[in-house]
Amino acid sequence: MDLTGEIVAENYGPLPSPQDSTAAIAHLQREVERMVQEASVPRGRLLGIGVAAPGPIDDDAGTVSPPLLPGWGTVPLRDLLARQTGLDVVLDKDVTAVAKAHLWTGESPDPANFLVFYLGAGARSPR
Repeated sequence: MDLTGEIVAENYGPLPSPQDSTAAIAHLQREVERMVQEASVPRGRLLGIGVAAPGPIDDDAGTVSPPLLPGWGTVPLRDLLARQTGLDVVLDKDVTAVAKAHLWTGESPDPANFLVFYLGAGARSPR
């Protein structure tokens, strides 16, 4: 996305097994590189990567501990992805990230009173 919230490039596809955090993070790094090339954005213009993940999130450690992803609580997702991509990474709870995006892009008609209802499981289909 650009700073106005416009989608510049997007990708839908299967992820490696979430049980293998090393493979999942390597996959994310490859996809970031591929999408940067696809979007034709000079790398120097990228501000960073936003990762929306199921929680709980440990902001200090940069880890996620979702009940369906055992073992991820000890994986420094934010720092590993930043090191592998050379970009700043912001890690946020998925639902919180959606709410912030609606406020940031002005999609909410009344920022003081709005509701984000998020219900999800499994893969999302392309639009």
